[in-house]
Amino acid sequence: MANPATWFYTRLPSEIVEIISNDLQKYDPYLNKSKVIDMEDPVAHIRNSENTWVSANVWITGYLWYFIDKINKSNFCYDIDGINGENLQYTRYGPGEYYGWHRDDFLERHEVYGNSLDMGTSPERATQKGLQNTEIVRKLSFSLQLSDASEYKGGQLQFCEGKNSFFAPKHLGTLVIFDSRLLHRVRPVKEGVRKSLVGWVAGPRWK
Repeated sequence: MANPATWFYTRLPSEIVEIISNDLQKYDPYLNKSKVIDMEDPVAHIRNSENTWVSANVWITGYLWYFIDKINKSNFCYDIDGINGENLQYTRYGPGEYYGWHRDDFLERHEVYGNSLDMGTSPERATQKGLQNTEIVRKLSFSLQLSDASEYKGGQLQFCEGKNSFFAPKHLGTLVIFDSRLLHRVRPVKEGVRKSLVGWVAGPRWK
């Protein structure tokens, strides 16, 4: 049985991570407050952090894709095509910032962002339309730790599968790869700054 999240043999050397971090610093001026709402409560914000988009054409993607492809073949065996949206997301969490429980791929996301949920449409019809209009879905998510565990407190990447929950390592350079449907969160940072590079891998819709 495949593990829903894995980080075995995916830790990049600290020297490489330092080069990646230094290269990404040029995006720091473009970091903006995230705006993510709760689908069930449009008034509530489930995310409080800063992020900016980085083109997946950067050299960094080559390192990430090596591990993504390797882990997918050995663990997930999903039909994947490439980086979703051709973009990576550079994220920064300072004191008090967090990302609440969420999934990176779910039917409602396609219904809303795919413009398939019309006013007055019944839930049953909207679900059917969402399935029909979703040809490309997020299948894998990944997060590269750019901050060492000693640089911040809190900010753990936590997963929940059924009644079980577990945490990803906080070691610098750890690349965590997981099923995009897996429930997860980033707990509030208490001190320091947590930086990461995240993204999603897409493929043909589930059959």
